[in-house]
Amino acid sequence: DRIVTNTTFLDASLTPEIWKQVMRGMNMVESDAEAYDKLLEQVVANAVVIGTQGCTYDTILMCGGSENGKIVYIDWNMDEDYPPHFTHMTFDEWYLGFFKEIVAKNRMKAYGYRRLDSEEKLISDYEKAATLESKERIDEREIILSSLGRFHFLSSDTVRRLSAAPDEDVIDSLIRLIIWSDEETGLAMLDERLFSDHPERVISICGTGSTKVKEKYYRRALEILYNHEMSQRLIPAINGRDQEPCARDILFFLGSCSCRSAKDIIPYAESERNPDKCRGTAEYVICNCPDVAQYQEAVARLMHSSVYKVAFNAMQGAHRANLKDPVIMNAYRWMKEYYKDDNTIQSNLENIE
Repeated sequence: DRIVTNTTFLDASLTPEIWKQVMRGMNMVESDAEAYDKLLEQVVANAVVIGTQGCTYDTILMCGGSENGKIVYIDWNMDEDYPPHFTHMTFDEWYLGFFKEIVAKNRMKAYGYRRLDSEEKLISDYEKAATLESKERIDEREIILSSLGRFHFLSSDTVRRLSAAPDEDVIDSLIRLIIWSDEETGLAMLDERLFSDHPERVISICGTGSTKVKEKYYRRALEILYNHEMSQRLIPAINGRDQEPCARDILFFLGSCSCRSAKDIIPYAESERNPDKCRGTAEYVICNCPDVAQYQEAVARLMHSSVYKVAFNAMQGAHRANLKDPVIMNAYRWMKEYYKDDNTIQSNLENIE
C-alpha cells in the first residue's frame, strides 16, 4: 500500500517535457539506489498498482491529483520517451467497459488506449478533425483510426467515407484499417502509393493480408530496398528516439513472405553503406530463410565482421538456423578470439559450443 500524500506527480497537467526532465534526473542517479528510490516514490506518489499488462507495464489506480479514482498505465522502465498513459476512465468505467467490449466481441488489444465510442461517432469525429491544425489533426485522427480498429469489420459506409478523401498524413494507419474490412479497396490504395516515387509512408503495411497478397509485393519491396534513395527515407522510430535512416520495416516484411530467399537479402547485409541496425535485421531475416543452408559462406563472412552488431547478429542467426558447415565453425572460432574481451559474445559462444 502507498501512503497518500499532498503531492501527485502523475497528473493530467504533466507535460512530455516535464516527464523527460524528471526521467533524465532519475537516470543520473541510477547508480545510487537510495536516491533513485526516493525519486521513484515521488513520481508514483498516490498510485496503487492493481494489475499488470505484462512485461514492465502495469495498471495503476490513482488516489490523488486530477486523476483521483481513475486508471493510468505506466511502464516501470521509466523511459523518457514512454510517459504514462492517462485513460481518463474511472475504475468502474474501466472495469465494466472491459467486459462490455468482450460481450460486443471487439478486439481487446490496446484496451484503455482506444476510445470506446460507436463506429458512427468515431467516423463523424474523424471528419470533423479536418478543420484542426496539422499536428492536432494528425494526433486526433490517429487515435480515431486506432479506435475504429476495435471492430473486426467496418461498415461499407465507413470505408467509403475514409477512402473518399484519404489523409496522406495518416495514410499507413488508414490503409491498414481499410484492408481489414475491404481488401480490394485497401490494396488499390496501397498499390497507388507503393508503386509511386515515394512509397515510404506505406511500406510498413505491405505485409497486411494473405500469403498471396504478400507475395504480390515481394519483388517491389526488394526494388525499394536496393534503391538507396528510397530505402534511406524509411525512418521508423526504432526505439522512440533513434532517427537513423533505416529499412527495418521492409526487411521484416520480406522475412514474413513465404517466397523469401537468403540470396535476395545477402547483398544488403554485406553492404557497409547501409546502417548497422538494418544490416543486423537483414541477417536475422537471412537466417530465417528456408534456403539459408545454401549460403553458409556468406553468413560466415558476416560473422567475420569487425562491426559488432553485424558479427553478433550473424552469429546468433547461424546458431538459430543450426548451420554446421566448416566455414561457420571456423567463424565461431575467429569470433571467440577477435571478441575475446566481450562477455556477451563469449557467453553466447559457450552456449553454441
